[in-house]
Amino acid sequence: LPLLLLAACGNKSQNPNAVSLSGDIKGLGNDTLYLFGTDQFYQRTDTIVVKDDQFKTTLLPDTMVMAMLQLPNGTEYPLFMDKGEKIKVKGSMAEPHSMEITGNTPNEELTAFRQELKGMAQPSESMVEEKAKSFIESHTSSLSAIYVLEKYLAQKPRPDCDYIKGIIEQMPGELKDRPAISELSSLMNKAEITAEGKNIPFFSIPDGEGKNITRSTFRNKYLLLHFWASWDKKSREANASLRRVYLQEKD
Repeated sequence: LPLLLLAACGNKSQNPNAVSLSGDIKGLGNDTLYLFGTDQFYQRTDTIVVKDDQFKTTLLPDTMVMAMLQLPNGTEYPLFMDKGEKIKVKGSMAEPHSMEITGNTPNEELTAFRQELKGMAQPSESMVEEKAKSFIESHTSSLSAIYVLEKYLAQKPRPDCDYIKGIIEQMPGELKDRPAISELSSLMNKAEITAEGKNIPFFSIPDGEGKNITRSTFRNKYLLLHFWASWDKKSREANASLRRVYLQEKD
């Protein structure tokens, strides 16, 4: 009976669906890493113990997921993993944004893209954007394209909504059905509504005197919206200055 129990335990530890995640990051020493999912496909945070710059752990995702590996200095690095894969991370804390991740196609695609960016001597924002577009257009069926699309094109004050929505349309159904694409599409819809030259969305808020105002209150008038924060001295001063001007003109 003891022999049977030992055999059963051994089989359980060798789950064929388990992901083996290992790494060697110079400068980590003895520390702790965190791995957390980015959507409902992997809603958990894993703690990974590092010893002498190296770590190894086993994970059990239900499908291909994108997760973020958080380094001790706060740097977050994306990696992709699917059932049964062996993912390896190699790099240095001296260059935390230049990790080499292998084990499947999306990881290797993203590693190559980041290495290409690293090889550019002080690239401008437009140069990086063109590199990102070139990568996305040649990898529209890969999860790596979703990350690059969001990181380098969507997270901007004025994203090119038409371009991003056009790329999403070119993606296969299995990618369109992922939560990340749904969130990205929703973000682009909101960005289009508030883009320069568009009609301001309906709003109903109290003014400085507590009187409720709406969009129609300012029909055929210019409206200045000033956003400020109570914890920021400069924005508080700017808000106070604007209010003084408003009260002077009102009088």
